[in-house]
Amino acid sequence: MSRKILIVDDEDLIRDSLLDILSENKNYKLFVAKSGEKAQDILQQESIHVMITDVKMEGISGLELLQWTRENSPLTETIVITAYASVKSAVNAMKEGAFNYLSKPFSAETVKAEIKRALEHRELKARNKVLQAQIDSRKGSKKLIGASEAMDKIHDKIKAVSSTNVSVLIRGETGTGKELLAQKIHENSRQAEGNFVVVDCGTLPENIMESELFGHKRGAFTGAHETKPGKFELADEGTLFLDEIGNLPPHMQTKLLRFLQTHKFTPLGSTKSRKVDTRVLAATNIDIENEIQTGNFREDLYYRLNVMTIEMPALRKRPEDIEALSKEFLQRFAPDIKPEVNSIEPKAMEALYNYNWPGNVRELENCIKYALAMASEKELSVKSLPPYIFSEQETSNSGEANKKKKSLEQIEKEHILRVIEDQNWNISAATRILGINRSTIYNKIEKYKLKQYQPDA
Repeated sequence: MSRKILIVDDEDLIRDSLLDILSENKNYKLFVAKSGEKAQDILQQESIHVMITDVKMEGISGLELLQWTRENSPLTETIVITAYASVKSAVNAMKEGAFNYLSKPFSAETVKAEIKRALEHRELKARNKVLQAQIDSRKGSKKLIGASEAMDKIHDKIKAVSSTNVSVLIRGETGTGKELLAQKIHENSRQAEGNFVVVDCGTLPENIMESELFGHKRGAFTGAHETKPGKFELADEGTLFLDEIGNLPPHMQTKLLRFLQTHKFTPLGSTKSRKVDTRVLAATNIDIENEIQTGNFREDLYYRLNVMTIEMPALRKRPEDIEALSKEFLQRFAPDIKPEVNSIEPKAMEALYNYNWPGNVRELENCIKYALAMASEKELSVKSLPPYIFSEQETSNSGEANKKKKSLEQIEKEHILRVIEDQNWNISAATRILGINRSTIYNKIEKYKLKQYQPDA
């Protein structure tokens, strides 16, 4: 197995010297960058095992590149080379996450030894990451992936509601990750030490729903051979997540409303109510307001559940998260399906990005599992992906070609307008989010002829 080594230096002599030293090892695949900017391009496209970089470079310095790599390629080990062999430079490099540092002039033996040690450390770190992922998987803990603006808002809301004990209604299409969002609220709340119990109201048969939720006493009905606690009791001092709450039948809506009012319930076959400290989170993928209008859902229950609403965005509304999600699923499932697969080729990633994902994150997860099963190489290729990914794109390309090929100016215009509108035209807030100054944003508003919406008089 080849090891990918990236050499970064703006001096030809240093680059050539390192190339000569490392090219003797046929197991190394060497990459060269003359600048920090070029190194970033390579790191985004290749899974680099070890990067060796000079500290003093024009443009992005070695320490700045080190900081960037730690965030964007955390498994990459970095060796810093500096002509300033001082305690200060060594400490700065190590603080920023460098595996080690070398001072000029360096010997070939020293470089080879440090590269070998860095590779061993990287492999150990990778194995630990896999083991931790397996442990997390068994515990049911998964990450809520996404660095898009939409997901930033979700994380902010998680922080806001986790510190309280209010009921939360999570809305969103099927497959967007509503259960995972509920779990993250639980994990960050004061109930985190308690159980996180899930009930799918859409699949639970109506004739056993009351028993499942509230439990039953022995002899309460035919087949009740022993007393069984319900989900509300199992979630005592924890969180009960009621998924697809819109499917709850009317008589159960009444019982749930009573519980939310009193935190008490009565098991089937019992005459005594029980009180528990259970927080209730609910989710729906339907228009619950329409269900209220048609008389299928109690309005008073809706207001009890809807103290706080969080809308989980569809994947097509946050396409910038597709790459991170795809890589997360690859790392999670490859060890069990195809351990040798460790990357996704750019063309395959482009196909994933262009697909509309009507099944949202769950569909993407299943797509990566399929691609892993079909993979014949060490990376997921276009050939690995399910055919429907491309048939959908061919159809949409005929009618939405312009939509797929927006100019950079159009993308910038839409992004700026979206941020400004999200902030209700608070320019100060918009400048902080966009990372530009007030004069620049006013110039963009004028350039793109953006106007604040004025309602009709």
